[in-house]
Amino acid sequence: MPEFIATAPDGRIAVSGGKSRGLELWDADLTESSFIDPPEFIPDIGAPGELGRTAWGPDGTLYAVARWWGVIAWDGQGWRPFELP
Repeated sequence: MPEFIATAPDGRIAVSGGKSRGLELWDADLTESSFIDPPEFIPDIGAPGELGRTAWGPDGTLYAVARWWGVIAWDGQGWRPFELP
């Protein structure tokens, strides 16, 4: 069972948590989904990048809380650390 869900301004839905360590991303019509792997292990401590709560930004960037990474951002191509301006 998923634990978290976030809806983007364009209708896309991100589902995370539960038994799945990654993120399932659905299109606005709920006709297609894709699975986004969690971030890589952190080399220094070997910790997994399990995803928790997610939220969409107004620009379409998906933000997530990861167990060992803190807040990270998905830009459609990959994860990156979220840095405050």
